[in-house]
Amino acid sequence: MNFAGAVDGVPDATIRQVESLPEHLEGAIQFAPHAQALPGALLLDIPGVARFLVRDGVTIDVAIARGASPWDVRIYLHGSVRSALIHQRGEMPLHAASLMPPDAQGAIAICGPSGAGKSTLALELTLRGWKLVADDMTRITVNEGRATAWPTAGSIKLWRDTCDAKGIFTAPLQRVRAGLEKLFVPVAGVCGPVPVTAIVALRLAEAAGLHTLPMPETLALLSENCCRPRQIRPLGRLAEHLAIVARVASACPVAELRGARDAPVEVLADMVAGLVE
Repeated sequence: MNFAGAVDGVPDATIRQVESLPEHLEGAIQFAPHAQALPGALLLDIPGVARFLVRDGVTIDVAIARGASPWDVRIYLHGSVRSALIHQRGEMPLHAASLMPPDAQGAIAICGPSGAGKSTLALELTLRGWKLVADDMTRITVNEGRATAWPTAGSIKLWRDTCDAKGIFTAPLQRVRAGLEKLFVPVAGVCGPVPVTAIVALRLAEAAGLHTLPMPETLALLSENCCRPRQIRPLGRLAEHLAIVARVASACPVAELRGARDAPVEVLADMVAGLVE
C-alpha cells in the first residue's frame, strides 16, 4: 500500500514515504515510550510497524518496517500522527464523529471518550439520511469566527456485534486491523469542508438529556476531548491550543448529551436530531 499523498482531512499537507528516519530528534522531549517531540517536530517509532516524522504541520515522513501490516501503519497515520500535524497547525483535532443532517448546511460534531458510543450514534444518524464528515477524529479550524469541519474517508469503524444488531452484511467489509473484530463500514459522506453548527459531548452517566454548559465548562470539555493532549506541551503548542479551544467555544454552541450508556441509541439520535429542527 502506498501512503504518499495528501493527508486525510488536511489536503494542503503531504505524506512522503522514505527509506529511513532518525532514531532520535536532537533536543526533543521523550514524552511517551515511542514518542519524542520538540517545537516543530514529532517522531513516533512503533516497532514492527513504522517510524513517523511530523514537521511544521505540513509534512509527514513515514519509513515502514519490513513486513509491517499496512493497516497497522494506517491506524497510526490517522491517529497519533495526524493529531500531531493538526496540533502543529494550531488547529483542533477533536475526538469526534461529525455528521451533516439532511437538507442542512452545517455539521454536528459528537465527541466523547473511547467507548462512549460515538460511532454507534453516527451509524444511527446515517441510517436516517445524515452524511458523514469524519469518524473518530474531526479536524476543526476557525476563520473569522466560523468553525469548519474537514472531511475524511467515508467509513465508520464499528464492532461486528454492532453491525450484526443493525443488519449490516459484514462479509465484504475490511477489518480495522488483523485479529480485531472492528470493521470499516462505508457510509455516505460529504465532499468538502462544512461549517460546524454544534458540538455535542457524550456523557456515560446520569439520566438521558441535552444540557448546555457555561463557558468555563465548555472550555474544559473541548480541551479534554482534543486528541492526544500529551503531544501539546512537547510540541510547544500550549498557547495555540488554548487559543483554538476558546475560538471554537465562541464559534458554536456546545452541549452535553447525558445517558450515553443507558439510553437506547435511537433515543440519543432523536435528541441530536432535535438540535436542527
